[in-house]
Amino acid sequence: MSVEVLKSSGYTSKCDIWSIGCIFYQMIHGKTPWSAKSEYELVQSIMNKPLTFDENIGEDTKDFLRKVLQPKEENRICWDDVFKHPIFIGYFDSYID
Repeated sequence: MSVEVLKSSGYTSKCDIWSIGCIFYQMIHGKTPWSAKSEYELVQSIMNKPLTFDENIGEDTKDFLRKVLQPKEENRICWDDVFKHPIFIGYFDSYID
């Protein structure tokens, strides 16, 4: 869950972008981006620990994950930027137009 959902604060569709980032990260790494024993610890971990990547992860993939897993919703990319990101070149052309 995104930080804004964990904190029960207002949120937008960007929390779905966060969720996609978590799922994508877990598919690639076989683990969640952050772990904790409580929701409070999880929020603290997300806010204070940078993402880590396996050494075989490409730069475009790292860039995408960093942009979708921004703890502050206002810093997270929007749906248009998700569709235009280099890792999806050619996949969402009909949505971009």
